[in-house]
Amino acid sequence: MTSNLYFISALLALVGGALSFYFYSVYRGFISYRHWWMPHFCEVDLATCTSIVDSKYGRILGTPNALTGTVFMLCYAYTLA
Repeated sequence: MTSNLYFISALLALVGGALSFYFYSVYRGFISYRHWWMPHFCEVDLATCTSIVDSKYGRILGTPNALTGTVFMLCYAYTLA
């Protein structure tokens, strides 16, 4: 039972890391916000993305939360695997 819980937690962390990476990539302009693999409720356009990241709550010590979330989630998934 415990190994299944670790596996599910690692999968959820990878999904969270992928969404954070998508959000950061749209913000930086690396990728377009419209992709066939992204559910419509997760799509963010550049105006929405910029307004969120450029707010006072969108950064931790000058680093965008999406980048911090990507690194954290991938490290978390790695430690669970």
